[in-house]
Amino acid sequence: MMTFLKMVGAVVALIIVVLLVYLYIKHKIKSFLGDLKDSLGAIGAGGVPPFRIRLRERKADEDGWFDDDHRRELGVLR
Repeated sequence: MMTFLKMVGAVVALIIVVLLVYLYIKHKIKSFLGDLKDSLGAIGAGGVPPFRIRLRERKADEDGWFDDDHRRELGVLR
């Protein structure tokens, strides 16, 4: 009788282990597919648009970007 109970316990333990492994693999696949979906969504959204402004080097005495009111506030209106 004791041998029979040990065998039944071993089978039940094996079934529980197989079930836990199945649930773990299912969880990992689900989280991987969720991350993949988010990544593909970010790729499809386009991300950051390309930089289209052409910059030029400023001269040291160039202050044409100030308007007159701002220059008066700074005290540099000539």
